[in-house]
Amino acid sequence: MKLRVLVLSAALSILTMAAIPVAAQPAATNTVAYNGFSFSYDASFAGHVTIDEIAGDAPTIQQPGGPEVKNVQFSLSPAGTTTDTTTAPAVIHVYNTTDFATYPNQTTQFQTLQSLLSAKTDLNTFMNASDGTAATSLPFLPIQNAAQAIRARHNISARRP
Repeated sequence: MKLRVLVLSAALSILTMAAIPVAAQPAATNTVAYNGFSFSYDASFAGHVTIDEIAGDAPTIQQPGGPEVKNVQFSLSPAGTTTDTTTAPAVIHVYNTTDFATYPNQTTQFQTLQSLLSAKTDLNTFMNASDGTAATSLPFLPIQNAAQAIRARHNISARRP
């Protein structure tokens, strides 16, 4: 009987020790590398990446949001799905900033970003939405036209009777 308990205890200890490395594994990350640019993200966030090279518009084109500079677009979506940029949970645009030279709107956004970074601005000032979006908006590319731009902060307050 004692031998049986000893064998069972040893077997249970071995099984427990074998399971510890499985439980202690770090979260899996995916890495994407394309033409000298790379990034990593948690594998639970997305399992599918679509990479598109966007040709860009002529600098003189007149359209809402202005002309778009050529860029590379990474769209991240759940595994097993193919989505466009309007439905993808995350889209990353990568620009060569030297291409901004003939695009005044993008140049302004880039200069604003450079100013924020060089001044080490406290970004908490941008966390409250207001009617004056120009003063409280972080630089953002691609520039969205008014029909698409929705920037909001959520706040849950107690319900009044």
